[in-house]
Amino acid sequence: EVRYRKKRASKPNAPKQWVFDTDGNITNFSFKSLRSDVLGRLTSDNLYTLEECKVLVKEMLKYATVWVEVEGAQLIYLLGLHRSLFPGKQKDFNYQFPYSPIPNLPFDFAGHAAGNPNPRFRIGKLVEELNKSLIRMADILLQQRKERLLLAARLLEDLETVDELK
Repeated sequence: EVRYRKKRASKPNAPKQWVFDTDGNITNFSFKSLRSDVLGRLTSDNLYTLEECKVLVKEMLKYATVWVEVEGAQLIYLLGLHRSLFPGKQKDFNYQFPYSPIPNLPFDFAGHAAGNPNPRFRIGKLVEELNKSLIRMADILLQQRKERLLLAARLLEDLETVDELK
């Protein structure tokens, strides 16, 4: 769960200014800056709008898709090379791609807004939950990438011992 505290005395950080190219892509996007920006916005009640959340989710998915395509092809190559150089080692080496079960993202809209019939309050809580979901999504995507890179490192560690590749 994303936790944050409302700042009382300190001045909030300035919100991140995203730069867009002519195609509508964010040119200065990074998961780290998105995460810290959303956390800052949660503490200062300067949340991303629904439309801004939509744009940021699309941007995150663009990056994640490229990561999976590039890193997946590299892992397949490394796995094939490893199998050809270590034919008997497959049983000792777990060849499964990293598996991160997709967790249920706690979207607690109903709990916050159930007792309040005011539509403005309910929409505000929905926007807050969407901003929290941006952080959770970024964390999940980064964790899955980390798992793929750790598998590649494990394969490369074995391949470094092969004289033919030195």
